Amino acid sequence: MEFNDSFFGNISYPYCIPYNYSSKDYIKLAEEFLYSDVDIILHTFVLPLILLVGITTNCAFLFVVYRIPSMRTVVNQYLTHIAIGDLLFLITAIGKKILRFSATKNKYDSGMLWPHWMEICTHIVNYTTIFASVLIMTLVGFERFYAVCRPMRLYAATTNQKMVKFLLAVVWILSAILALTTIPGISMVSTYCVVWPDDPRFDDMPTVFDTYHHHSKAAFAYTALVQTVPFFVVMVINSVLYVKMVLTMSGRLGTMQAHDLDTQRNIDLRNKVAVMLIINGVTFFTLTFPFQFASFVMGIMTLCKPNRPSSSITSEGTKTFLQMLLYCNSLINPIIYNAANSRYRSAFLTAFGIDKLTWLRNRCVFRPREYSTPLENGNNKESPTKNTVTTTYSNSYTTVANGDILLESDTKC
Repeated sequence: MEFNDSFFGNISYPYCIPYNYSSKDYIKLAEEFLYSDVDIILHTFVLPLILLVGITTNCAFLFVVYRIPSMRTVVNQYLTHIAIGDLLFLITAIGKKILRFSATKNKYDSGMLWPHWMEICTHIVNYTTIFASVLIMTLVGFERFYAVCRPMRLYAATTNQKMVKFLLAVVWILSAILALTTIPGISMVSTYCVVWPDDPRFDDMPTVFDTYHHHSKAAFAYTALVQTVPFFVVMVINSVLYVKMVLTMSGRLGTMQAHDLDTQRNIDLRNKVAVMLIINGVTFFTLTFPFQFASFVMGIMTLCKPNRPSSSITSEGTKTFLQMLLYCNSLINPIIYNAANSRYRSAFLTAFGIDKLTWLRNRCVFRPREYSTPLENGNNKESPTKNTVTTTYSNSYTTVANGDILLESDTKC
C-alpha cells in the first residue's frame, strides 16, 4: 500500500505505521475499523443492561450482608469478596468498552479513551478479579466440603476469623501478583497513520490513533496460559469436592431418622447452603469455561505457530459471545443465592423492608378476619356453629351476610 506523506502536512510521527485505505480496493479492510450493526446494538443496549443489572445485584447482596448480622458468616465473607470482584470486573471491562464506543468510531483506537498507563491499570484490575474469583470459589468449596463431609473436624478457616481474613488477603495478593506478570500482554503501544476512504462513514475517523497490545507473541501466549491453567486446576479440584458433597448428602438421607429433630434441622440447613453453593459453582465454571478454553487454545496455537495471527484462531463474533458469557457470570451469583436458598430470600426481604410491608398489607388489608354473631332466632345450643353468622371484613367496610354494613371505625388491624 502506498502512503502519501504530504497527507499529514507538517505533523511528524516518527514511529507512525502508515496505511493508505483511500483506494476503493481497500474499502473492505477499512470497514473492519468501524463498529458493525451488531456492535452498535451490543454497546448501546446489551452491555449497559448487563452493567446495570450486575451493579444492582452485587450491591444488593453487599447491602444485605451489611444490614443483616446473621448473614455475616464465613461463607458469606467469601461470597462478599466474590461480589466485590464481580463489581470491579464489570466496571472495568464493560465500562471501558462503553466509554471507547462513545469516544471514537474506530473500535481499535485505545489512545482516544485514555493514556497507556490507565489501560495498564484497568488490565491489572481485570486480571486480579479473574484470578481472585477462581481462588475464592475454591475456598468456598473447601469450606462447604468440611461442613458437609467432615462436620466433626475442626476446620481453622471456619472457626478463626483471623484465618479467614488471612486467606482472603493471600488470595488478593497472589491474584495481584499474577496480574502484574501479565503486563507484557498489554505493554506495547503502536501508532497508526491512516488515509481513510472518501466515504461519509469515515469523516470523523481519526487519521492518527494508538492501539495497546502485547509486546510479543510469547507475551500473548503467557497471558493466555497463566489465566487458563489455574482455572482448569481449580475446576478439577472443585468438581471432586462437589461430587463428594453430593454423595455425602445423598447417603445421609437414609440415616436421617437416627437423628433427633434439632440435628435434622441443622443438617438440612447446612445441606441447603451446600446445594446453593454447588449450583453457584457449577454455573460459574459453565459460563467461564468456554472463554477460558478458547484462551487456552489461542495460547497453545500461538506457541506452536508464532507467525499465525490470533484473529485466525477465534473470530470476533466468537470472542464477543464468550465475553458475554463471562459478563453474565458476574451478575448472576446473587440471583442464584436468592433463587436456591430461602434463608437468603428472607434476609433480602428483611434488609429492604419488604417483609414488613408484606406483613402490614396482609394484616390490615388483604387478610380477612372472622367473628361470630349470634342469630336472632337461634335456640340450638348443641351446635354453636349453626347459630352464628361468619363475617369477613377488612380495614374499610364489608357487607355482612344479612345486609348490614360494618363501618371503618369498627375494624381493627
